[in-house]
Amino acid sequence: NDELAVLVADNRLAELSSVDLNELEKIASEWKSADFDTILAGFEPADLEGLLNPGGDDDDEDDDDRHDKELDKSDVTVAVGLYRFRISQDEFIAWCDRVKQDAGFDKDSVIILMPIVCREDLTVINGIGRLEMLAEKGAAFAPVVFVTDEEAEFARAMMNLLSMDFDIHTRYAYMLRFNSFRRARRVRRELGNGFIFATHGAKPCKDFDIGKAADRARWVKEHGTTILDFGAGHLTETFLLRQAGIDCTPFEPYRLAPGGISKAESVELTRAFLAEVAAGKEWTSIFIASVLNSVPFREDREHIACLCAALCKPFTKVYACASSAGESGWRQVNGKAFMNESNAGNIAFRLDYEPGIRIGDFQDKPKVQKYHTVSEFKDLFGTFFRSVKVDDFSNNINAACTAARPVDPARLRAAIGFEFDLPYPDGTRMDLVQCAMDAFSQRLQITL
Repeated sequence: NDELAVLVADNRLAELSSVDLNELEKIASEWKSADFDTILAGFEPADLEGLLNPGGDDDDEDDDDRHDKELDKSDVTVAVGLYRFRISQDEFIAWCDRVKQDAGFDKDSVIILMPIVCREDLTVINGIGRLEMLAEKGAAFAPVVFVTDEEAEFARAMMNLLSMDFDIHTRYAYMLRFNSFRRARRVRRELGNGFIFATHGAKPCKDFDIGKAADRARWVKEHGTTILDFGAGHLTETFLLRQAGIDCTPFEPYRLAPGGISKAESVELTRAFLAEVAAGKEWTSIFIASVLNSVPFREDREHIACLCAALCKPFTKVYACASSAGESGWRQVNGKAFMNESNAGNIAFRLDYEPGIRIGDFQDKPKVQKYHTVSEFKDLFGTFFRSVKVDDFSNNINAACTAARPVDPARLRAAIGFEFDLPYPDGTRMDLVQCAMDAFSQRLQITL
């Protein structure tokens, strides 16, 4: 349930990280000098000693010594303000049960309710997610441990100064790329904002119907009748446009099937797309809709912009749409949007390898989301187009690009090498680089 999801996600950081023991030893030395209670940082003295000195002198202990240590570990230290005392495990568990009942949680729903750690001025040092959940449940109180300013700084040292092995973006780059596919829960029944912002503005998507003559006429006047859907997802827009008598070519490297990503269908779609590239098809508009917010790395997004620019004729327009930094998903991980019942089950965290990055979907297939700013969109597309108009509305950054710059063969080769050799969950690659090189070479009448 939602409560358990919050607590599980709150502790996944520990599973995805490791401690830099050298840095920990330096901080532990500072603790000793300051006579700091390591319990407030989450370490029992014996546990800290064991972490820094694995093995220790256990072989020299007799059974009574081991038994005494086991009794010590079975106790729980409770800190209330500047006062600390020990209680038994049974007493602690009974206290947790009372807290859970008072907070309104079912007894079996939550394994343990950790206290909120605050400064004396009520600044939360740790546990903001737990505090929000308790508030949503209407709890009358929350267990709080107050720490001094000095102790709070040590706590921050534990959270920030220790080198945490959390370099997901380098260790799991392949996984983040193939997990960028559009989720099944994101299926629409109408054209998405990325396809209608130029003609429909900030009005709801459901109010625009490409099947109606008036809406279709406005749309065709702006976009023409020969469309490339770059990153077509579930092909919703492709089918809707075709039903309206508009020629639409889909390109989707991660086609989702009932059992997950279908490489066979993805390759089939890509080959059909490359055939039209080679044939010199003249697209009036190219759409990159709800794609760039799922592409995990800046260089990958640049490759996509480069490919789309290379496909443009002098009259072709490129329209791009992605989530903005004002969207609730980004504000939530920055503590500026309340965690409610609807979003508590999809816990996400910020990553710092690039601004505006969060990672979520831990319970299934971890996926990165990039939240853009106007300046980032201008920088991204300004490299490849002379005219770039960018707007920020409806929690989206929207760009309309015209007048593609001349093709840089070296940059295009790099983009093709990336996009047409993407990884798949089974460990294979798309392996269509040479096919793509030939198609673009034929289209542009250059040798790549």
